Amino acid sequence: MQIYWLVAVAAWIGIAAGAATLALYRKFIAREEMDVVHIAASEAPLIRSQKDLADRLDWIDNWGQRLTVIALVSGAILGGIYLYQVWQATQIPI
Repeated sequence: MQIYWLVAVAAWIGIAAGAATLALYRKFIAREEMDVVHIAASEAPLIRSQKDLADRLDWIDNWGQRLTVIALVSGAILGGIYLYQVWQATQIPI
């Protein structure tokens, strides 16, 4: 039974680490973001790079939210199963 917990907890740690890694990656990518919206024709190269950066940030946000929700739900499920098993183990028949 212990090997199943090891695999489940390792998978949960991997998912949580992936979410944390995406958060850090987004932080470093967002440093390049410009707060000014470029709309003039002379700024055409900046418009394309700004759109590419926005698309990349949207992708990171989307997957970061998914991984965070998966990590929270799976962590709650693992915690619930663990507490149930501990409760079952303390139930000593008379």
